[in-house]
Amino acid sequence: MPVLSLAEGLLTGNINLLKLPQADGGLSVEAVRCMLEIEPELADYIYIFDTPSSDVVTLQRLAALCDGIITWGGDAAIEAVRRFAPVGAKLIEWGHRLSFAYISGYEDEQLELRALAEHIIQTKQLLCSSCQTIFLDTEDMEQVYAFCEKFLPYLEEASRRFPQEGIEETAEQTLRRYLDEMVQAIQGRAADTRVYRGEFCRLEACLDDNLVLSGLFGNCPVKRLPAARMLPVLRREKGRLQTAGLICAPERRLALAQRLMCCGLVRITRAGDMSESLCGEAHDGEYPLRRYVRIVEVEP
Repeated sequence: MPVLSLAEGLLTGNINLLKLPQADGGLSVEAVRCMLEIEPELADYIYIFDTPSSDVVTLQRLAALCDGIITWGGDAAIEAVRRFAPVGAKLIEWGHRLSFAYISGYEDEQLELRALAEHIIQTKQLLCSSCQTIFLDTEDMEQVYAFCEKFLPYLEEASRRFPQEGIEETAEQTLRRYLDEMVQAIQGRAADTRVYRGEFCRLEACLDDNLVLSGLFGNCPVKRLPAARMLPVLRREKGRLQTAGLICAPERRLALAQRLMCCGLVRITRAGDMSESLCGEAHDGEYPLRRYVRIVEVEP
């Protein structure tokens, strides 16, 4: 991510002060070295600092030199930058995002459920645009249970078609699954969750309606969220919402898409296309290069 921001800064003609992340492992420096081999004149526009995040004084001195500060990370990282950023500096924040599937009827049930299952398995739910939770447009918990029984074979089929790459991923998936179950038991939430186990996948029918990060690698919670309650529930995660994979009857698609937009979603796609991207598409509802420039009007 630091190198991506650096490239955007270079494209917009900025001088870039690059703070190396803690776990960079030399990747950013090597990428910059390759850039300079191709175009040595870029050296005047790139300055790299291996400054720890705990050295607030040095970070404040660097921030004072800048017209804009770009940060990638979670809430804690972004909040830390806000604390030392000088007044007048533009903050360009890229944080973690949550995406989900919303189901309210079907256009082609088998095709749409198969596409959603393949999306979940192929992305391993590791992307900001990956489905982390499946919401059903219902108040009836029995419909949630019925959906899990119906959808689990699709998820198993996708798991067989797109198997894990090695024993490391299988081990990580197993550890995550049992860790989640231990946490639920310790916190007393096990009684609120009905688990549907499949081959290298799992669904959890949950009583709550919170949008949460899934257990990844084919582990997905399924929850109730009637369209009438969509706004207050999803606005709890305002600023973190990205993609909604919408499955519904054709005549309801426009109304539900408009409701999702009001909740703060910036991408609404078919469920199987949640992680597909187009050339020139916005990033988290923004065109990044516009944030790296300012408009100056000069009268002749």
